[in-house]
Amino acid sequence: AQSYGTGSHNTLDDYEEGSFSVFLGDSTSHGGNSLTASGSQPGSYTKIGNLVYFSIAVTLDKTSLTGTAPIYIHGLPFTSSSEQNYYECSPPRAAGGYISATDTLHATVNGNGTYILFYKNDHTQSPAQALIQDIGSTDTTKLRLTGCYRTT
Repeated sequence: AQSYGTGSHNTLDDYEEGSFSVFLGDSTSHGGNSLTASGSQPGSYTKIGNLVYFSIAVTLDKTSLTGTAPIYIHGLPFTSSSEQNYYECSPPRAAGGYISATDTLHATVNGNGTYILFYKNDHTQSPAQALIQDIGSTDTTKLRLTGCYRTT
């Protein structure tokens, strides 16, 4: 595809759409559980140049994970650029047992990684990492998240 002008810098030559599987983990080393899709695929993405737009809709399963460990979702389709320490995602939507009603959930894609890290904020102190134990006691907590990050 080409926009205004005739130079090669006006040509879109890197466009891709696809789906990906994600895992709920309790460390940066990818250990964890597969997540069940809330739709047809757990994750979908569109990559335009070096920008990756993604959407995730899953049911969380914290079975066999360490309760006092941070929440990670692994499996993003491309490694994020190390140009930034993190890329902020849209506010995650959770239903079915996540954290208290007074907490706000935040998510970031850390630089040079393929995972999402979650934070909670009760607006009385600095944000803290959301922990596996903060997920509801049932396996029916559903999470929906969208975001964008730069890749190399």
